[in-house]
Amino acid sequence: METDLYFVRGIKLVTYNEVDQTTTVVYKSKLITPDKIRQEIAKLGFAADDIPADPKGYEQRDGCCKN
Repeated sequence: METDLYFVRGIKLVTYNEVDQTTTVVYKSKLITPDKIRQEIAKLGFAADDIPADPKGYEQRDGCCKN
């Protein structure tokens, strides 16, 4: 997911903490909003707060990332 989000305009840094399964995103607030970031994460097949994972995005995830 981290690599895919780097291509989203306004996102500067993405880190995933495997232990607590959280993602931290550093972004330019003039270019993108937290809601738009959540939508982009959901498109990749991951739930983002109250936005469920997109089924098409989920199917495209690697087998190790499906659970």
